[in-house]
Amino acid sequence: MALPIILLSFKSFSFVSVFVNLMILPFIPYVMGLGSLAIVMSFINVQIGIILSGVAWALLSIMLLVVKTMSNLPLFVSEISTFVSHIIIFIWVISVYF
Repeated sequence: MALPIILLSFKSFSFVSVFVNLMILPFIPYVMGLGSLAIVMSFINVQIGIILSGVAWALLSIMLLVVKTMSNLPLFVSEISTFVSHIIIFIWVISVYF
């Protein structure tokens, strides 16, 4: 759903972004769960909340490291012309609304 907006805004598409998103996707529920648990536990015991938030922070740091490392790969970015991005948006609108 976001692809037409990305193409229109940035005029480029990174092919590696699909694979990176699939790589970090399994970690997202754990980070969200640890963050939520850290918030709840901080009301009961601050030290446990700090420990849980530290683990969530470590997982987020690993995820960001993977994303930053993969984003520096120059061969996987394709520049898209305005005409092509408009065609993709037109096809997207037709497929969504009809």
